[in-house]
Amino acid sequence: MYYIRFLKPPSLKFSSGGSGGFVKSLITVTSDLGDTFYPAELLLKASIQSNCNDRKPYVLSNFRWKAGMRCLEIILDIRNAKPSWPARIHVGPGGPATSMNYAALDKLNPLDNSNLPRVISAWSGFLDPPDEIEAAKLVERRFPSSTGRVLSIWEETGESIACHIWDAGVAFVSYLDQVSSAQREDLPILNHVLLSNSQSHVSVIELGAGCGIVGIGLAQMFPRCNILLTDLPVAQDIICKNIAGMHPAVSSQASFHELDWDDPLPLTIASQKFDIILVSDCTYNPCSLPSLVRTLFSLIYASPKALLVVAQKVRHSSEAVFFDLVSAAGLSRSAHVAIPLGLPKITSSIFSDQIDVYVFEKS
Repeated sequence: MYYIRFLKPPSLKFSSGGSGGFVKSLITVTSDLGDTFYPAELLLKASIQSNCNDRKPYVLSNFRWKAGMRCLEIILDIRNAKPSWPARIHVGPGGPATSMNYAALDKLNPLDNSNLPRVISAWSGFLDPPDEIEAAKLVERRFPSSTGRVLSIWEETGESIACHIWDAGVAFVSYLDQVSSAQREDLPILNHVLLSNSQSHVSVIELGAGCGIVGIGLAQMFPRCNILLTDLPVAQDIICKNIAGMHPAVSSQASFHELDWDDPLPLTIASQKFDIILVSDCTYNPCSLPSLVRTLFSLIYASPKALLVVAQKVRHSSEAVFFDLVSAAGLSRSAHVAIPLGLPKITSSIFSDQIDVYVFEKS
């Protein structure tokens, strides 16, 4: 998948008369890690919109991303538009050749593995002159789901990959959305825990939550879920912002707790019993894997009946050490499903990836 990102957040540039002007921004279209750029031509639509989904855009313009590009300037003329502030910028794929048009949010369901989005669109922060003439360095992603609740996830526009959305998170939330509507039964042991009526609440902890897309998605899709999102302090602000904006299912909730895998489990976490331990796209750095698995072992020791659920997009062969460490820690794999990204081949080496979801139990 590819993501539209604001290299420079939208800003207002007023004309000399002060009666109008332009909104300018610099975008790119990259992979989740930002290591590759979209390699083909792509029609994009950029618009200035209020935060009300039922209103037409104040301005709508087409832009063309070309093969070989690394960035693209977006300039929207507002001299005759007279937008009502606050307003924000939306940039997304457009045109008949594009299967996903996020401007038509309520009519499409990108949380569907049979039709995962090729390019994920972006909503900027608000512009509200005269005080806010430059949007915050944040971008919102919106994902409709079968529950009818839009999953809104903010991420940072900076270079820290810790506060970005990654492919495994999007694909795994898509899979969970289908589980919630009884469309998938590939992981029956996980389905049983999430859909069973035999327990009052399902207690879940997510490690390395990043922006919180998986844990928050789970809280929106399944009732009676208590989700504890954990990560380093750098991720706290963005996770808490996303928790504040979520629309949980009945009796579900989410919270954040700082957790460093190099440190012992805090007593507030070690004293809890969890039904599910989530890890999504956390195996990319082999150097951190021993610490991750030690943390997982501590959690399983305190909650021996918990399921460890790992969503992974393999990026290099060194990640295989994770499975050796998990096995040595006394965990055995009980289920697996491969989620094909299902994206068209633009070149011989692009879009051949899949997301793997594994379920482990204490041996």
